Amino acid sequence: MTEHAEDLTEKLFKAFLSADFHLYKLRNKEIKELFNYIHLPLISESIARKHVNIMTNFQKLIYAECFQMKYIFLIVDESEIKKYKYFDVLAAMIDNPNEIYLIDCIQLIHDINSTVVIKLISDALEKYNIERHKLLRIISDAASYMIKAMKDLNQDWHKILHAKYLVHLVHNCAMRI
Repeated sequence: MTEHAEDLTEKLFKAFLSADFHLYKLRNKEIKELFNYIHLPLISESIARKHVNIMTNFQKLIYAECFQMKYIFLIVDESEIKKYKYFDVLAAMIDNPNEIYLIDCIQLIHDINSTVVIKLISDALEKYNIERHKLLRIISDAASYMIKAMKDLNQDWHKILHAKYLVHLVHNCAMRI
């Protein structure tokens, strides 16, 4: 593959990912025919998955460097996709709250409780070498286990401001209607 083709393949790969193009679609017959028609190599699904891992690890290094120098806040919550539950940890710098990064997304196998929440938050901070004293705020829902987790964190760590939001209440009401 020529340098130009490699560069184009990389650009296409990034474009597909940013457009939420599922990687299994790289096996699609029509897509393969299109790339053959325009005389461009199409990256394979397995190579694309390796690129995702490489890009993810590179991005983690960038985030870790940024987060080590700044005070941060976290947004933590559960999500559900196709009946699988996940615990999501998003982070942003206090001085730039408009740029929020997903730093961890863990599939939940068991029910969640305050101990699990504390462990998942601690693990996320550890992955990025974020010192506990740099964490100033945590935003979460008002679930009883989240409230307990935040109280426990405040006893073991320094004082963290816990902001609870009512999005779930509004969402649940909308779903009922």
